[in-house]
Amino acid sequence: MNLRKKLHIFEMMVRAEAEDHHESERRVIASQYDAAYAAILKEADEAAQKRFDAELRKTELAKNKKILQASTESKKELYQLKENLADEIFGGVYNKISHFTESREYPAYIVKKINEIKSGAGNGRAAVTEVVLRSADLCLAGIVSKECGLNVSESPEDFYGGFLLKIGGKNAVIDMSFKTKIEDIRKNYQMFGSAAGN
Repeated sequence: MNLRKKLHIFEMMVRAEAEDHHESERRVIASQYDAAYAAILKEADEAAQKRFDAELRKTELAKNKKILQASTESKKELYQLKENLADEIFGGVYNKISHFTESREYPAYIVKKINEIKSGAGNGRAAVTEVVLRSADLCLAGIVSKECGLNVSESPEDFYGGFLLKIGGKNAVIDMSFKTKIEDIRKNYQMFGSAAGN
């Protein structure tokens, strides 16, 4: 084999080796590029996801705040509506009571109720000793004293009608005033309204 041919073969071998090395380097560089690109994409996706999650949380918070505000306003409006309705209803009750206390049936009602309570006394219970009337009803003192056999005194408070009964030997009072009855009814109305609202 002559020298020219040997040189040609050697040149071909060097070129093949160079091409193999170049291809190997290219694959390494391509692999590094792909890895770097994937890392960049992953980082970008994570940042975008974080921004999305943050915006989603802000949106949820804003929505919940609006729902809470709307619920609070609705409850306030409902409560005010109930109060207005209660004022209207119980305003009418006060008017009816006022008319009743001025009627001819009212004195008989007072005497009947006092005697019913007196008849339930005894059997170990302390007896009723005194009737307390509001100042507007002191005109009934005579009939109450006569029909019920009790002393009558005046209350410093106007309780819309009805009476209080003092129990002998005890610092106790049976409250049969219209004011207490109305307050109890209104209290039950408010409790019922709260339960229904919840």
